[in-house]
Amino acid sequence: MFVDELMRRLSVSGTFEITEGTVKPFGNYPADDPVADFYRKERSQDLADKPWDPRPIPAIYDAWWSVKEAIYGLGTDEQALIEIFMTRTNAQIREMKEVYTDVASPNRKASKSLLEDDIRGDTSGNFKKLLVAASQGGRYEITRERLEQAVEEVIANDKPTGMFDINYQKLVDMQKAKNDANRLFKAGEERWGTDEETFNLIFSTRDYYSLREIWTEYV
Repeated sequence: MFVDELMRRLSVSGTFEITEGTVKPFGNYPADDPVADFYRKERSQDLADKPWDPRPIPAIYDAWWSVKEAIYGLGTDEQALIEIFMTRTNAQIREMKEVYTDVASPNRKASKSLLEDDIRGDTSGNFKKLLVAASQGGRYEITRERLEQAVEEVIANDKPTGMFDINYQKLVDMQKAKNDANRLFKAGEERWGTDEETFNLIFSTRDYYSLREIWTEYV
Protein backbone atom coordinates (compact mmCIF):
# COMPACT_ATOMS: atom_id res chain seq x y z
CA MET A 1 0.00 0.00 0.00
CA PHE A 2 2.85 2.39 0.81
CA VAL A 3 4.44 1.85 -2.60
CA ASP A 4 1.03 2.25 -4.29
CA GLU A 5 0.57 5.64 -2.63
CA LEU A 6 4.08 6.75 -3.58
CA MET A 7 3.51 5.76 -7.20
CA ARG A 8 0.24 7.72 -7.20
CA ARG A 9 2.00 10.84 -5.91
CA LEU A 10 4.73 10.35 -8.49
CA SER A 11 2.14 10.35 -11.28
CA VAL A 12 0.68 13.61 -9.96
CA SER A 13 3.76 15.76 -9.46
CA GLY A 14 6.84 13.74 -10.34
CA THR A 15 7.78 13.63 -6.64
CA PHE A 16 6.73 11.71 -3.53
CA GLU A 17 5.57 14.87 -1.77
CA ILE A 18 1.90 15.35 -0.90
CA THR A 19 0.89 18.13 -3.30
CA GLU A 20 -2.62 17.15 -4.31
CA GLY A 21 -4.61 18.90 -1.60
CA THR A 22 -8.31 19.09 -2.47
CA VAL A 23 -7.71 19.37 -6.21
CA LYS A 24 -8.09 16.40 -8.55
CA PRO A 25 -4.89 16.74 -10.58
CA PHE A 26 -5.00 15.20 -14.01
CA GLY A 27 -8.24 13.38 -13.36
CA ASN A 28 -11.28 13.69 -15.60
CA TYR A 29 -13.85 16.07 -14.16
CA PRO A 30 -17.53 15.31 -14.85
CA ALA A 31 -19.36 18.07 -16.71
CA ASP A 32 -21.38 19.04 -13.61
CA ASP A 33 -18.33 19.39 -11.36
CA PRO A 34 -18.09 22.96 -9.94
CA VAL A 35 -14.42 23.15 -10.91
CA ALA A 36 -15.21 22.17 -14.49
CA ASP A 37 -18.00 24.74 -14.57
CA PHE A 38 -15.60 27.42 -13.30
CA TYR A 39 -13.01 26.73 -15.99
CA ARG A 40 -15.60 26.45 -18.73
CA LYS A 41 -17.63 29.57 -17.92
CA GLU A 42 -15.49 31.94 -15.89
CA ARG A 43 -11.97 31.65 -17.24
CA SER A 44 -12.64 31.75 -20.95
CA GLN A 45 -15.59 32.81 -23.08
CA ASP A 46 -14.15 30.72 -25.90
CA LEU A 47 -14.38 27.56 -23.81
CA ALA A 48 -17.83 28.55 -22.54
CA ASP A 49 -19.19 28.32 -26.08
CA LYS A 50 -17.79 24.84 -26.67
CA PRO A 51 -19.21 21.44 -25.66
CA TRP A 52 -17.72 20.07 -22.47
CA ASP A 53 -14.35 18.48 -23.10
CA PRO A 54 -13.78 15.48 -20.75
CA ARG A 55 -10.01 15.65 -21.10
CA PRO A 56 -8.05 16.46 -17.93
CA ILE A 57 -8.59 20.05 -16.79
CA PRO A 58 -4.95 20.71 -15.79
CA ALA A 59 -3.81 19.74 -19.30
CA ILE A 60 -6.18 22.34 -20.76
CA TYR A 61 -5.03 24.88 -18.18
CA ASP A 62 -1.37 24.25 -19.02
CA ALA A 63 -2.00 24.46 -22.76
CA TRP A 64 -4.36 27.42 -22.72
CA TRP A 65 -3.64 29.77 -19.85
CA SER A 66 0.02 28.96 -19.37
CA VAL A 67 1.81 27.94 -22.57
CA LYS A 68 -0.50 29.66 -25.08
CA GLU A 69 -0.48 32.94 -23.17
CA ALA A 70 3.27 32.70 -22.54
CA ILE A 71 3.91 32.35 -26.28
CA TYR A 72 1.09 34.30 -27.95
CA GLY A 73 0.97 37.13 -25.44
CA LEU A 74 3.04 40.32 -25.57
CA GLY A 75 6.62 39.14 -25.30
CA THR A 76 7.48 35.68 -24.00
CA ASP A 77 6.76 34.62 -20.42
CA GLU A 78 9.89 32.51 -19.99
CA GLN A 79 9.17 31.78 -16.32
CA ALA A 80 5.81 30.20 -17.18
CA LEU A 81 7.38 28.01 -19.86
CA ILE A 82 10.11 26.85 -17.48
CA GLU A 83 7.53 26.08 -14.78
CA ILE A 84 5.45 23.92 -17.13
CA PHE A 85 8.09 22.00 -19.03
CA MET A 86 10.54 21.44 -16.19
CA THR A 87 8.03 20.27 -13.55
CA ARG A 88 5.38 18.24 -15.40
CA THR A 89 5.57 14.47 -15.73
CA ASN A 90 5.93 12.82 -19.14
CA ALA A 91 2.25 11.83 -19.12
CA GLN A 92 1.17 15.38 -18.24
CA ILE A 93 3.26 16.84 -21.06
CA ARG A 94 1.75 14.36 -23.53
CA GLU A 95 -1.77 15.26 -22.38
CA MET A 96 -1.01 18.96 -22.66
CA LYS A 97 0.39 18.55 -26.18
CA GLU A 98 -2.76 16.70 -27.23
CA VAL A 99 -5.04 19.60 -26.29
CA TYR A 100 -2.63 22.36 -27.36
CA THR A 101 -3.49 22.00 -31.04
CA ASP A 102 -7.16 22.63 -30.18
CA VAL A 103 -6.82 25.56 -27.80
CA ALA A 104 -3.75 27.47 -28.98
CA SER A 105 -4.94 28.35 -32.44
CA PRO A 106 -8.25 26.70 -33.42
CA ASN A 107 -8.20 28.15 -36.93
CA ARG A 108 -4.87 26.57 -37.79
CA LYS A 109 -4.66 23.08 -39.21
CA ALA A 110 -4.07 20.65 -36.36
CA SER A 111 -0.51 19.41 -36.17
CA LYS A 112 1.19 17.16 -33.66
CA SER A 113 4.24 19.41 -33.89
CA LEU A 114 2.35 22.69 -33.33
CA LEU A 115 3.64 23.15 -29.79
CA GLU A 116 7.24 22.50 -30.79
CA ASP A 117 6.83 24.79 -33.81
CA ASP A 118 5.51 27.58 -31.56
CA ILE A 119 8.38 27.14 -29.10
CA ARG A 120 10.92 27.31 -31.91
CA GLY A 121 9.24 30.38 -33.37
CA ASP A 122 8.97 32.34 -30.12
CA THR A 123 12.24 31.52 -28.34
CA SER A 124 15.86 31.42 -29.37
CA GLY A 125 19.30 30.11 -28.55
CA ASN A 126 19.96 27.67 -25.75
CA PHE A 127 16.67 28.46 -24.03
CA LYS A 128 14.85 27.25 -27.14
CA LYS A 129 16.91 24.05 -27.23
CA LEU A 130 16.16 23.35 -23.55
CA LEU A 131 12.41 23.86 -23.97
CA VAL A 132 12.23 21.77 -27.14
CA ALA A 133 14.09 18.94 -25.39
CA ALA A 134 11.88 19.15 -22.28
CA SER A 135 8.68 19.28 -24.37
CA GLN A 136 9.41 15.83 -25.78
CA GLY A 137 8.24 14.25 -22.51
CA GLY A 138 11.28 12.00 -22.39
CA ARG A 139 12.40 12.51 -18.81
CA TYR A 140 13.67 9.39 -17.03
CA GLU A 141 10.97 7.99 -14.76
CA ILE A 142 11.19 6.09 -11.50
CA THR A 143 9.81 2.60 -12.04
CA ARG A 144 7.83 0.62 -9.50
CA GLU A 145 10.61 -1.97 -9.33
CA ARG A 146 13.19 0.71 -8.58
CA LEU A 147 10.96 2.20 -5.88
CA GLU A 148 10.27 -1.16 -4.24
CA GLN A 149 14.01 -1.76 -3.95
CA ALA A 150 14.42 1.59 -2.20
CA VAL A 151 11.55 1.26 0.30
CA GLU A 152 12.71 -0.04 3.68
CA GLU A 153 11.02 -0.68 7.00
CA VAL A 154 11.94 1.81 9.72
CA ILE A 155 13.89 0.19 12.57
CA ALA A 156 13.78 1.67 16.08
CA ASN A 157 15.68 0.21 19.02
CA ASP A 158 16.70 -2.69 16.79
CA LYS A 159 13.05 -3.58 16.21
CA PRO A 160 10.87 -3.23 13.10
CA THR A 161 8.19 -0.55 13.51
CA GLY A 162 5.77 -1.52 10.76
CA MET A 163 6.43 1.88 9.16
CA PHE A 164 8.31 2.41 5.92
CA ASP A 165 10.50 5.07 4.38
CA ILE A 166 12.53 5.62 1.20
CA ASN A 167 16.26 5.01 1.10
CA TYR A 168 17.26 7.65 -1.45
CA GLN A 169 20.74 6.15 -1.68
CA LYS A 170 19.07 3.15 -3.30
CA LEU A 171 16.46 5.10 -5.26
CA VAL A 172 19.05 7.17 -7.13
CA ASP A 173 21.94 5.78 -9.15
CA MET A 174 24.54 7.57 -7.04
CA GLN A 175 27.45 6.86 -9.36
CA LYS A 176 25.52 8.17 -12.34
CA ALA A 177 24.60 11.30 -10.38
CA LYS A 178 28.27 11.89 -9.58
CA ASN A 179 29.18 11.36 -13.22
CA ASP A 180 26.49 13.83 -14.33
CA ALA A 181 27.69 16.41 -11.81
CA ASN A 182 31.21 15.99 -13.13
CA ARG A 183 29.96 16.34 -16.71
CA LEU A 184 28.20 19.59 -15.79
CA PHE A 185 31.33 20.94 -14.12
CA LYS A 186 33.46 20.11 -17.15
CA ALA A 187 30.81 21.60 -19.44
CA GLY A 188 30.74 24.85 -17.50
CA GLU A 189 33.25 25.92 -14.88
CA GLU A 190 36.18 23.94 -16.22
CA ARG A 191 36.14 25.16 -19.80
CA TRP A 192 36.20 28.36 -21.82
CA GLY A 193 32.59 28.98 -22.74
CA THR A 194 29.79 26.60 -21.85
CA ASP A 195 28.75 23.31 -23.40
CA GLU A 196 25.00 24.01 -23.34
CA GLU A 197 24.15 20.70 -25.00
CA THR A 198 25.30 18.80 -21.92
CA PHE A 199 23.28 21.05 -19.60
CA ASN A 200 20.18 20.72 -21.79
CA LEU A 201 20.47 16.93 -21.97
CA ILE A 202 20.81 16.42 -18.22
CA PHE A 203 18.24 19.01 -17.10
CA SER A 204 15.59 17.82 -19.56
CA THR A 205 15.92 14.05 -19.05
CA ARG A 206 16.83 13.29 -15.43
CA ASP A 207 14.11 12.65 -12.83
CA TYR A 208 13.57 14.96 -9.87
CA TYR A 209 15.50 12.92 -7.30
CA SER A 210 18.44 12.32 -9.61
CA LEU A 211 18.63 16.06 -10.31
CA ARG A 212 18.56 16.74 -6.58
CA GLU A 213 21.50 14.39 -6.02
CA ILE A 214 23.35 15.85 -9.02
CA TRP A 215 22.98 19.30 -7.45
CA THR A 216 24.31 18.01 -4.12
CA GLU A 217 27.33 16.49 -5.83
CA TYR A 218 27.92 19.58 -7.96
CA VAL A 219 28.02 22.07 -5.10
